[in-house]
Amino acid sequence: MKLRTKITLAFSVIAILSVTIMGITSISVAKKEMEVEAFKKLTVIRELKANRIEAYFEQIRNHLLNSSESYMIIDAMKDFQNGFYNIKNFDTLDSVIDESVKTYYSNEYLPKLNYNSFNDYTIDDIYPNDDRTKKLQYLYISNNLNVTGEKQLLVKSEDSSEYSKYHTKYHPKLKSYVDKFGYYDVFLIDNSGHIVYSVYKETDFATSLEEGPYKNSNLAEVYKQTLSSGNRDFVKMIDFNNYLPSYNSSAAFIGTSIYDNEQQIGVLVFQLPVDRINNIMTDNGQWEKIGLGKSGETYLVGRDSLLRTQSRFLMEDKKGYLSTLDIEGYSDAAIHQINTQNNSIGIQKVTSKGVRSALVGKTGAETFKDYRGIPVLSSYRPLTVKDVNWVIMSEIDKKEAF
Repeated sequence: MKLRTKITLAFSVIAILSVTIMGITSISVAKKEMEVEAFKKLTVIRELKANRIEAYFEQIRNHLLNSSESYMIIDAMKDFQNGFYNIKNFDTLDSVIDESVKTYYSNEYLPKLNYNSFNDYTIDDIYPNDDRTKKLQYLYISNNLNVTGEKQLLVKSEDSSEYSKYHTKYHPKLKSYVDKFGYYDVFLIDNSGHIVYSVYKETDFATSLEEGPYKNSNLAEVYKQTLSSGNRDFVKMIDFNNYLPSYNSSAAFIGTSIYDNEQQIGVLVFQLPVDRINNIMTDNGQWEKIGLGKSGETYLVGRDSLLRTQSRFLMEDKKGYLSTLDIEGYSDAAIHQINTQNNSIGIQKVTSKGVRSALVGKTGAETFKDYRGIPVLSSYRPLTVKDVNWVIMSEIDKKEAF
C-alpha cells in the first residue's frame, strides 16, 4: 500500500472516529438536557397539583368547622334526634315494614354489593335489627319511589311522623349544601351513634355506629374519635377504605363535633368527594393540555400503597389497562373490582421505588418502572394533608419523554 493511501486511510479513520465520538457525546448531552427539562416540567406540575390538593383539604376542614357552628346544623341535629327517637309511634304494620325493607336489600342492594365486591354477603351480614332503623329505611329507602341512587330526591314521606316534618324542613337545604360543595354525603350522628340523618339515604341511614352492621367501618371510626375528643375544634379525617353502604366503593370521611352552647350534641361528618379530588389531579382529563403528553399523569397514593385517585390509563383505555394488570400478576378479585366499579381508587396497588421513597418522607425525581411495569420519569414527594400519609406522583413514560 502506498504511503499516500496509508495516510488517507489513517485520516479517514481518525475523522470517522472523531465524528462518531462527537455524535455520541452530542446525543448523550442532548439526552441529559432533555431528561433535566422533563424532570423540571414534571416537578412543576407536581408542585402545582400538590398545592391545590393541600389547599383543598384545608378548605374542607375549615368548611366543616364553620358548618358545625351554624344554627341550621345545630337545630337540625336536635330535631332529627327527637324525630328519630319518636319514630316508634308509627301506624304502618311492622310486618309490612320488615317485608318491604328486606325485599329492597335482597333484590336491589345485595346483588350490586356482591357484584362489586367479588364476595358473597348475605342479608344477615348487613340487615338492621333496630325497629326505628327499619321504619326510617322503609319511609325513605324501600318505600321511596325514586330509583336507587336517587333516593335523596324524596323530600317528605307520606306519613305523619315528627321525623318527616323535620325532613321536609331541613332536607332541601342540606341537599343543596351537598350539591353546591360536591360532597358525596353529609351525616348527622347523635351521641349514641345513630345516624339520624343523611342526604343520600344509603343503607347506613338510621343505623347505629355502636351496634349496627357498620360499627367497624371508617365512618364509625371518625364518629368515635370525634365524639371522644371533647374538643369543639377537633377535626378528624379517616382515610379511604372499602365502604359497604356505597357498594364497597372506596370512601373517606371527615368529622367534627356539634355543640349547642357548651353541650356536645352530636357529630357532623362529610363523606369526601372523590370526583372533586380526581378533577384536580386529572384537570378533567386534560393531561395533554398541561404538558403531560399522551402517557403522563399525576396521582395520589396512600400509606397502604393503594391509589387515592383514578388511573389515567383506566379512564382512557380500560381494556388495555386491565390486560396490563393481568400480565403484571394482579389478583382476579382486584381486576374484577376495578372492572365492575370502573374505578382504581383503593384497589390498584403501587409499590414503585418513588412511592416507597415518598412514603418515608423523601422528595425526588428518578426513572423507574411504574405500576404497569413500564419505565417512567417520575417526580414525587409526600403531601401535607393532616391525618393521612399520602404521596403525590408526577410521571410520564420514558419512551415518550425521549
